[in-house]
Amino acid sequence: MPSKSYKQVKKELLKDVHTFKFKNEKGPGFPLARKFIQKRIELKMTQSELAIAVRTSQAAISAFESGNSNPTIQFLSKLARALGVHMEIHLS
Repeated sequence: MPSKSYKQVKKELLKDVHTFKFKNEKGPGFPLARKFIQKRIELKMTQSELAIAVRTSQAAISAFESGNSNPTIQFLSKLARALGVHMEIHLS
């Protein structure tokens, strides 16, 4: 039986609703990251292209998008500017 690549296994796991839901509930910041991901994809930008625009590494963009980082407001502001969106912070 041939072994599967990491990408193949990940793709198969993400087809499962429970796995997808778990992956997308990575902490309180993930809904915010999801909005940035959606905008990046809408603009047909790669993580690498966004990283160049923000003057950071692709790894930093990946960590943010996967919920594995705690971005600063300055970082979020740079992302928003690079994606052409307005960012507001509301407290209630």
